[in-house]
Amino acid sequence: MRTLAIARRELGAYFLSPISYLVLTLFLVVEGYSFWLFIELLNGRETPHGAVLQYFFGGTFLYWLFVMFLVAVITMRLVAEERRQGTLEPLLTAPVDEWEVVVGKYLGALVFWAALWAPTVLYVFVLRAYAPAGAAPDPGPIVSGYLGTLLVGASSLALGLLFSTLTRNQILAAVL
Repeated sequence: MRTLAIARRELGAYFLSPISYLVLTLFLVVEGYSFWLFIELLNGRETPHGAVLQYFFGGTFLYWLFVMFLVAVITMRLVAEERRQGTLEPLLTAPVDEWEVVVGKYLGALVFWAALWAPTVLYVFVLRAYAPAGAAPDPGPIVSGYLGTLLVGASSLALGLLFSTLTRNQILAAVL
């Protein structure tokens, strides 16, 4: 129960921060542009037909670069900011275990990660609406792509949380 309270506190910190909305907007602009670009590239006559969402979910360098950037931005403040502001000691002396603090912060970051990707589900509906008859996107690879993205984010967020615990400086945590 205390872990969920810490996760709620982290989510509140994410969604009350103007930086988070800037990150969300930047994320949706870049992902929307890359989706549009993939549609345009794969719509040409000379290009082989393939699944657009295959490129969208890790098929290009843009995906991996953006995942690294987003994870660094999401996790850089988790523990480093608490340590810098001097609020880590009161938090750890409260009646919570250290693992509850770590898991709560991790869950908050993971839910924010999932919330970033949630609006991109609209792309599936766009593909379904404009697909020729009998060529609707297969739900299996789409669900697998989202699950894979969630798992890649989960493992990357865990590393980012680890790096955030190693320093007081948010920028150094992001670079690590």
